[in-house]
Amino acid sequence: MVLLCKTTGSSFFFLIGSEDYVNWFFQWVFAGTTATIVSGAVAERCRFRAYLIYSIVLSGFIYPVVCHWIWDSDGFLYGKVLDFSGSGAVHLVGGAAAMAGSYFLGPRIGKFVNNEETGKVEPVEIPGHNAVLGALGALILFFGFFPFNAGAGYHVASYEGITSTGRAVVVTLLAAGSGAVSLLLYGLWRFKCWDPAFAINGLLGGMVATCSGVNVYDSWIAVVIGILGAGGFYLQAWLFENKFHIDDPLNASALHMG
Repeated sequence: MVLLCKTTGSSFFFLIGSEDYVNWFFQWVFAGTTATIVSGAVAERCRFRAYLIYSIVLSGFIYPVVCHWIWDSDGFLYGKVLDFSGSGAVHLVGGAAAMAGSYFLGPRIGKFVNNEETGKVEPVEIPGHNAVLGALGALILFFGFFPFNAGAGYHVASYEGITSTGRAVVVTLLAAGSGAVSLLLYGLWRFKCWDPAFAINGLLGGMVATCSGVNVYDSWIAVVIGILGAGGFYLQAWLFENKFHIDDPLNASALHMG
């Protein structure tokens, strides 16, 4: 029984014996987020029935176990790791599932070709069909990250709650800005053009990187973390595509695992 409590939990199934509806709703949102991360990685080649099946398995059986490890007082990682708003429980789990899905589904037709001169397999860029829609989606995620990170504290009805929530919002904002600007400038230096995809991915990479300690980071650290998060995303996306030949159309696995 002790081992069961440390790994999966053994009480409050279907909220039986509990009235913590706020926490249930909070975890429901996080479970849904974990499942939606995978959708971008398997885009254009995953059947809808498969999407339904893995969403049920991921949100109903995998995420609850991982969040129990980290956030429940009986979990074996409780008190050993700091994960305020789901850096490991949400993003790492979703990113790992996205990578696995991309790998086992295989690449899209024409994504990788054999170079006859070098004998190596090389990726072929398949650009998105609409940069404006991509930017709109990034802005929606940008605004969604503020309640995602700040809301993890559950309360603002005290001085400590207000301070913690305010810090989370400011850290998220600064990391988003530094990640977007740094990766956009890198793209300008590397490819001699202003590419909005670099700003979009840097923005999201910076925010994802803050999730574990967004309630304790200082402002200047947030700027550094945003830059590191954007850089980590770009490096991992390059490795997945060029070395491991994993086709992730939205780079969801690199973004959430980086």
